[in-house]
Amino acid sequence: EGEGEGDAAAEPAGGQTMESVPGDAEQPQEKVGTFVKLQHTLGEVNIELEEKLQRVEWNHTHTSFVNPDAIRRLKETIKRKTLFAVDIQRVLKDGGDYIYAQKYHGLAKVDLKEILNEDATEVTFRCPVGPHPEFRTPTEEEVEASPPPEGEPEEEQKLHNGECANPYLLYETYLVVSIATERPII
Repeated sequence: EGEGEGDAAAEPAGGQTMESVPGDAEQPQEKVGTFVKLQHTLGEVNIELEEKLQRVEWNHTHTSFVNPDAIRRLKETIKRKTLFAVDIQRVLKDGGDYIYAQKYHGLAKVDLKEILNEDATEVTFRCPVGPHPEFRTPTEEEVEASPPPEGEPEEEQKLHNGECANPYLLYETYLVVSIATERPII
């Protein structure tokens, strides 16, 4: 415990692992807890487990006045089924070059349609984080030329085809976004 490795790191986010046990195929597993949908997937997330598992919190809040014309354009954009991109990057505190910057460059595409529901003034979305189109892992030569600040190079997880796995997909990372409005956007 404490260093971010261990059982929680090996489990997918939300704790939704299905173990294959002979004879269990006929018996459906009973869900315990409160489950919410994970956007763009058939998956669900147990929100009680979400509070207990490893996570990174930014606790970023932005409050602003939005004029009526901007609200109209926002509604039109959401109705056109536009997904709102959230770019996630890992950077060094000192702003220096980071050898794994492209490996940890993620992208989440959030569907905001629920905010348009009648009487909706607060909505929470859960959206999977995937690789940014620029995703790649550094070569051994690149790591030797520019070693990571942690000292030791990261061990890459390999897929069945020999390519390096994206860490966001590997650990089923998802983004939680909450939006609150003073009045419904109707």
